[in-house]
Amino acid sequence: MNGLQTDANTNPRVVQKNGPVKSLVVPGHPDFLMSYAALPGATVPRSADRGSLYIRVLADEVRRYKGELEFEHILKRVTTKVRENLPEVTDDSNPGHLEVPVHFSTMEQLVYWK
Repeated sequence: MNGLQTDANTNPRVVQKNGPVKSLVVPGHPDFLMSYAALPGATVPRSADRGSLYIRVLADEVRRYKGELEFEHILKRVTTKVRENLPEVTDDSNPGHLEVPVHFSTMEQLVYWK
């Protein structure tokens, strides 16, 4: 069995079989990645037909770079493209609208889409 064996009252120990252990997962600190279309408290417009700019750009970038770029790098590209493609806001009709994607991650490994 490869990986980590643990229970709530013991320190984690790595069990190795058939090669080196590739990562150590720390109990209570799982790897996660969250990505939001906008800053907390902001709203994002969404077309019933086309969805939001964020989702369209995310889908395009994953399709284009899957297997080539690491996922957090793709998310940085998404942020840049969303910012470059935001419509001009010429009035204060939607002061809560600030479509700037935000990403939070505790990932310790590189993640690639296949």
